[in-house]
Parts: sequence; C-alpha cells; structure tokens
Amino acid sequence: GPWQGLTELGLHHEQQHQELILTDVKHLLSLHPLAPAYHHKPSSGPALASAPAWIAHEGGIAAIGAPKGFCFDNEQPRHEVLLRPYLLASRLVTNGEYAAFIEAGGYGDPALWLSEGWDWVQANTIAHPIYWRRQDDAGSEFTLAGLQRLDPNSPVAHVSYFEADAFARWTVANYLDDPSLANGFYGYTSLNLVDSGADNVTSFNRPALNSSTS
Repeated sequence: GPWQGLTELGLHHEQQHQELILTDVKHLLSLHPLAPAYHHKPSSGPALASAPAWIAHEGGIAAIGAPKGFCFDNEQPRHEVLLRPYLLASRLVTNGEYAAFIEAGGYGDPALWLSEGWDWVQANTIAHPIYWRRQDDAGSEFTLAGLQRLDPNSPVAHVSYFEADAFARWTVANYLDDPSLANGFYGYTSLNLVDSGADNVTSFNRPALNSSTS
C-alpha cells in the first residue's frame, strides 16, 4: 500500500540516525581523559590475518547507482562509468600493515598524498588514524569498548579518504611483487572504514601520535 514506501524510508532514516549517534558518542568519549567505554565487549582474542593476494580487474564500463528497489535520492540515477584496470587486495588492510606505512614516514611524504590531503595533514598535524594512541610500544586504539590494545592483525578502522589513498600509493610502490603491475594498475586496496556499525569519522582535528594528550 501507499504506507509501505514511507515506512521503509522512515526505518532506513532512523538507522542512519542511530549510526550517527554512535559516531558522535565514540568521538566524545574518546576526548574524555579517562577514555570511558560505551559498552563492554568480551575479548575475542587476537585476530588472524592471512597473506594478501592481489586480484587484478581489467576495468571497463560499469553501471553504478541503485538498481530497482529502495534507495536514497543520492544513489540515483543509475549510470555507466569507465573504470581503468586496477588491483584489489583479497582481504582488508590490517593495523599492522597500516602501522608499517606510518613507520616508513607515510605521513611525512607529500609525494604520497593528494594536494588537498597533504594540506589537511599539515594543517591538523595528522600522524595516525584518529583513534590510535601511542601509550607503549604496542600502541592502543579507542573503540566503543574503550581503549583496546592495538591488534596488528585486525582491520584498520576510521581512516579518511586521503589516508586510504596515500596508503594505497605507498603499497603499490613497496609491496607489489611484480613492478610491472604497479605501472599497469591502480592498486587501491580494500579498507575497513567502520567500527561496530558507526560511520567513519574523519573531520576532527587530533594530536600527533607521540602527543602527551593522546
């Protein structure tokens, strides 16, 4: 009936509100000196990560945009785009792999960054993902469950578009086995941008990794 579409729209809209509330709650709690938890989750132990494989895609004409069924207005109209050849990793990027990017000076190399991204890094003293903290050699990250030891095998979360792009460029230059692939493909790797259902937060200023306020 006529109410079905409105009900579905309302439910999806409410889901967006819930995601944004979690995003705001996480950010606000991360600024508290005691780093309180929103919820307490039992530890599942360290994650396991297999060696990534690079999957080549030839590119071509692809249809993007929402097909028939429910969608928001910004997902329309459905249209065709040209994709150049590219590579995708077979799994998500891990904290350990992203830490290697940081240790290699990734945040200090303007050649890896889009111009607007480099301006953002410089203006806001960006040196790591927004919720990472350097409290000891292992490091930690703030989650909805409070501060947790940084698991090197867990997917990296809450990185911006600029950070993801710089990491991908660095990965292409340093880790592709066949240099010819780096010349022939855009090696944009898969990244996990969420934590516990919350939206990615990228627009807040944050201290450097070795800051006493972390």
